[in-house]
Amino acid sequence: MTYDGLTMAALAVELRSALGGARVQKIVQPDPLSIALELYGNHRRQWLLLSADPRYPRVYLATDRPGRGVETPTPLLLLLRKHIDGRRLTAIEQPPGERILIFSFASPAVPDDVRDDGPSRESAPRAPFRLIIEAIGQYSNLILVDAEGIVREAARRVTADQNRYRVTLPHHPYVPPPAQNKRQTETASPGDCQLILAAVPPGSAVWQALVGGFAGLGPLAAREITFRALGDARARVPAEVSEQARVAERLAAALREIVDPILAGQFQASVALDGETIVAFAPYPLTHLGTWQPRPSLSTAAEEFYRQEQGVRAVDLARRALQATLERERSLAERKRESLQRALAGASQADDYRQRGDLLLAYASTIPRGATQVTLDGVTIELDPRLGAVENARAYYRRYQKTKAALQEVPALLQETELRLRYLDELAVLAEIAETVEAIRALQQEVRPASEGERPSGRRRRPRQPPGGVLRLQLADGTEVLVGRTARQNHEVTFELARPDDIWLHARGCPGAHVILRANGKEVSPRLIREAAAIAAYYSANRASDRVTVDWTRRKFVRRLGTGTPGLVSYSGEQSVVVRPRDPLAAPAPAEDSIRQAG
Repeated sequence: MTYDGLTMAALAVELRSALGGARVQKIVQPDPLSIALELYGNHRRQWLLLSADPRYPRVYLATDRPGRGVETPTPLLLLLRKHIDGRRLTAIEQPPGERILIFSFASPAVPDDVRDDGPSRESAPRAPFRLIIEAIGQYSNLILVDAEGIVREAARRVTADQNRYRVTLPHHPYVPPPAQNKRQTETASPGDCQLILAAVPPGSAVWQALVGGFAGLGPLAAREITFRALGDARARVPAEVSEQARVAERLAAALREIVDPILAGQFQASVALDGETIVAFAPYPLTHLGTWQPRPSLSTAAEEFYRQEQGVRAVDLARRALQATLERERSLAERKRESLQRALAGASQADDYRQRGDLLLAYASTIPRGATQVTLDGVTIELDPRLGAVENARAYYRRYQKTKAALQEVPALLQETELRLRYLDELAVLAEIAETVEAIRALQQEVRPASEGERPSGRRRRPRQPPGGVLRLQLADGTEVLVGRTARQNHEVTFELARPDDIWLHARGCPGAHVILRANGKEVSPRLIREAAAIAAYYSANRASDRVTVDWTRRKFVRRLGTGTPGLVSYSGEQSVVVRPRDPLAAPAPAEDSIRQAG
């Protein structure tokens, strides 16, 4: 979702009303491509967020202070603090139809009680500066420009090799983007709309014709105008001229419905919803998207939308990073397993090496020096011509001893590697079902857990766990259920929190969470086991299946596997139920959709 010219125009109106004359008090940098300004005016503090993120360029008033996400101040941040801190916002301009806002900052007014010969921070004259946000997709940028129109710094520097027309570097003149050769929405008439329709082939999408014909009109606004005018956002351009004239009349009227309130500063901000997800926002009701809701300001609508997008994006980015780490670790483990399997296969040749050594010693006097091969008692033996018979025999004995040692060590190493692969599969599933960045970060720290012998002798540090740690739930009758959402939490619920007679549950044959159903010294009913099993099925690799087999047994029959792979276990005495996975944090399932026991 990017801003179009109409949205920028509405935002400029809104920001002028809220920030006109406000003074910059603080400047922070949430990320390398974003700047947040704290401005004080009209007896209130407000945060203005500007971001040149090419995927989500945005500008709006934030309700909370944006977090500082840059450890080392960037050149842009340093220059903003030098030239803009303490100034007043005197103007907010938008080039007609462009996705650009220009914020002008001037020196504070000289107080009446300050003498001309008494300079102060407030009264010292300073040249005006402009901070320009260009929210134009992959070319988005934040640019600081001085009074002479010279670029002081930019969030994204653009060299002549990248763009010969617009070099955006310090000490170069600021060159605005090329103006759009399109009609202006402010003066749109039925005649303009008809000319735009006539310029495209019949059967073309009306909304696409509008985007191509009017400056500042994005796809979202064009679809809304088309829907209001023709009742179908996907309507096509008619072939007949008379019909085009009728459609043009309706389009012009619908366009005026949207544009005029923005020009008057009396627009209605809204968001469009798909269930509980915000799919779009605009400075007009989004009727063509079905469900829409009004918002008190365009900044509120934008903040809700981008907070949701940023949240999803942060989780997805963290998940992809963890998945890439797990893939690398799995590749290393698989190569190690293949190497060990080759060593194990070679270990069977140990007796052959010893036999060759024995034969070489027995016939040493008959073997000429410099020979490369010899056949003794029907056995062909390769020789190093630089060595004598005895030295070759010793070399075979050394290979025998090495291979024999490998025969003793490789099986244990191979078992350890197999456990490592299982552990990585467990983490991969837990990463897939993790719902927060914190949970994924905790899993990231568990990729290489320290074994008991590797822990530092100093204070023991445990990886950060998701907020709240182990998930604790209560069933309808109050029985407690514990769910591990990381490998260490699986270990914790099973071996630290569970009692010997508690019920332990896990989806059969696939990675997933360990679930503990508290027994509290009593017999646990089949209904409670089914409810807990549905939770275990949901937190497993098979959560998308309609039915999942879940094993359950008493906690005392669960044993840990390995020392460096928390969460890997073996168990015995199990029974099974087949259940439908159910999210325990979602609304309760209806009675007819209850989980059933196998058989």
